[in-house]
Amino acid sequence: MSGIQWVGIAVTVVLFVLTHAIAVFKWISTLTASLKEITARFEERTSVLMFDMRKISDSVGKLAEAVVRFERIEEVSRDHEIRIRTLEQEDGE
Repeated sequence: MSGIQWVGIAVTVVLFVLTHAIAVFKWISTLTASLKEITARFEERTSVLMFDMRKISDSVGKLAEAVVRFERIEEVSRDHEIRIRTLEQEDGE
């Protein structure tokens, strides 16, 4: 082989390696940008989810308080019913 052929092969190999290196670096930068965007969206959705979870927790707490109030009202109502029945029975005797 002549010297010109060796130079041609060397230039071809160098250009091949350089082209692929540029492609890999572009791919890595694109991947990094995509990962940053995905991370930002994930953080945003997580914060929204946490806000919603707090609202749900507050609502469940209020619902539990309402249940306790209704149970107290039922107890008072049963007590009044028992008193009314007792008075009715005393009047009937």
